[in-house]
Amino acid sequence: RVSVGYGGRYDGVSISAQVTGSNSLVSFESCNGRPAGGAKSRLFVPSGEMRDGVAEFVARVEPPVGGPHEIRVRAAIIEQHKEVESDTVFASRG
Repeated sequence: RVSVGYGGRYDGVSISAQVTGSNSLVSFESCNGRPAGGAKSRLFVPSGEMRDGVAEFVARVEPPVGGPHEIRVRAAIIEQHKEVESDTVFASRG
């Protein structure tokens, strides 16, 4: 889930994900209840599709071999092809 509290105008939010220290893939399967259009590691959500500034997505992780791992998710607010703000979170799995 990505929540945007940005007060300015923006075109949308770019969300990317990766498994740190691995070649394993994270693919977005759906966003706001609709298919994401195939397995992708990057997702763009237009501002018009953000419900009350929120985008809820489902992503699948291809787990790396052995041990726990960390997933990096980065969301960036985009306005006229430029990044305005961004944030990164890390989640552990395993």
